[in-house]
Amino acid sequence: MDPSGAACHAEDAECAAACRTGDREAQEELVKRYLPSVYNLLARSLGDRELAADSTQEVFLRLFREIHSFDPARSFRRWLFAIAWNLTRDQLRRRGVRRRDGALLDEPADRREGPPSEALERKERSDLVHAALGRLPPRQRALLILREFEGLSHEELSELSGLPLGTVKSGIHRARRD
Repeated sequence: MDPSGAACHAEDAECAAACRTGDREAQEELVKRYLPSVYNLLARSLGDRELAADSTQEVFLRLFREIHSFDPARSFRRWLFAIAWNLTRDQLRRRGVRRRDGALLDEPADRREGPPSEALERKERSDLVHAALGRLPPRQRALLILREFEGLSHEELSELSGLPLGTVKSGIHRARRD
């Protein structure tokens, strides 16, 4: 952190260290940085916006409750997504693993400027992606979301999920194919 205590310019590990001392600004900064990504992962994986919002809140509660166990030599982002991954798995188990219709809820239309025809095309593409994700088994869906939308490497996904690297790669390959 800089001498003024401003968390907004600190690296993740520095923010995490400040969180250990109860620094509210550092906590707010980590939430600001990662809330959209965590929520999107949960919404896409769980297919329920309300449950995703509640679960996102739970992820950050767990994060700050367990911040003392974070190893600054490791990736904070990966550690946070591991918390989200584990909560997602727990939620899916509790819900019977998969919704009967396999559908995911619609996300808001992309709000970028452009002609209405482009907005319609983006909406149609988004609907197709959501429908395809909704047909995947939960583990494949989560792996694909973390790989394609959050940019985690195969190695990071292997470490995060506890799955062998080959299983991660084949799971993502099958998810893309299906």
